[in-house]
Amino acid sequence: AYASSTEPQVQTQQKSLTVNEIAAKLSLAMNKKSTEPKLLKNLLSELKNQVNITVEQQHKVTFLTAYQELYSGQHNKSRERFNRLLQSNASKLLKFKANYLLAHIAITTHDWLTGLKHIADNANLAAEIKDKESLQSNLLATTIFYSQLGQYQLALDYIDKLSQQKLSPNNTVSYTHLRAHETRH
Repeated sequence: AYASSTEPQVQTQQKSLTVNEIAAKLSLAMNKKSTEPKLLKNLLSELKNQVNITVEQQHKVTFLTAYQELYSGQHNKSRERFNRLLQSNASKLLKFKANYLLAHIAITTHDWLTGLKHIADNANLAAEIKDKESLQSNLLATTIFYSQLGQYQLALDYIDKLSQQKLSPNNTVSYTHLRAHETRH
C-alpha cells in the first residue's frame, strides 16, 4: 500500500517564484492580456499557487483569471470572480477595471440595471484613477453600454469626450470603430 522509496516520484510542484519574478510575469500578463490569450493562459498557470505572492499580486491574478474567463465566454464565472474582487481590498484601479468589464458582461446578459450600477461606481472612482488608458477604456465601455441600451445621444456624448483625448494605441482602434457605428444612428 505504501510507495517504495526506490520508485521514481512524479514532480508536480512548480518552480517557486520570487516576488519580483511574479511582478514581472504579472506586468507582462496585464500588457498582453488582450493580444496574446495563449501567453496569458500560460502565465496564469505559472502564477497559480505561488507561495511568495503578495495580496495585491493575488488580486491581479484574480483579475486576469476573470478577464480570461470573460473572453472565453465563461461570463458567470467571470462575473463571480470580478464581484469578489470588488468586495476585496484590491486597489481602486483593479476595482475600476473590474467595474467596466462587469458593465460589458451586463451588455451580453441585458442586465441593464447592474450595468448602470457599475458605470455609476466608476463615475465615482474616476477622479482617483491616474491611469489614462484605463480611464479611456472605461469611457469606451460606457459608450458601448449606452449604445447597446439604445441611448445613442449619451453614447455620442461619450464619443465627444473621447475625441478630446490622445488615445492609447489599444483604444484608438476601438474608438474608430465605435465612432463610425454611432454616427450612423
